Amino acid sequence: MKKLILIVVAIITTIIMCSGNVVYAMPKNCSHWNIKEIHDNPVMTSHKLARAYAKANYPKCKIVFVKMGDKRIDNRKGKKTVYIEKLVSKSRGSYGYTIKGHYYIKYNKKVKKGNKVVSYLLWNPYTNYIDDVVAIVDCKKIR
Repeated sequence: MKKLILIVVAIITTIIMCSGNVVYAMPKNCSHWNIKEIHDNPVMTSHKLARAYAKANYPKCKIVFVKMGDKRIDNRKGKKTVYIEKLVSKSRGSYGYTIKGHYYIKYNKKVKKGNKVVSYLLWNPYTNYIDDVVAIVDCKKIR
């Protein structure tokens, strides 16, 4: 029970600002970040944003980027590793379907139909639940 409470408190403390259904996170050790910097900075890609979010919220865990469907995601509990799964999908507006596997994914903002979108799913390193994604990063936004 204490572990569950700690996890819930940790998740709540990572949420800094909310606009609609899109959540922006600011790393604890990086107080100079703000939303305008993230959007105006052409170097801040979704890949870098996913890494920064994981590094700030799970400082004792190593970060590993994996391809869609990697089996390591199924057994991540207790390994002190944040797995960030890369999904490539084809847009149909505000949502799309992955190119491999044809899974549905909703985007953080509308994207022109037919465009390729790369999304990053950050999996909770403390559980093995198949639906325990702590954040989704695409279009330079986190939710």
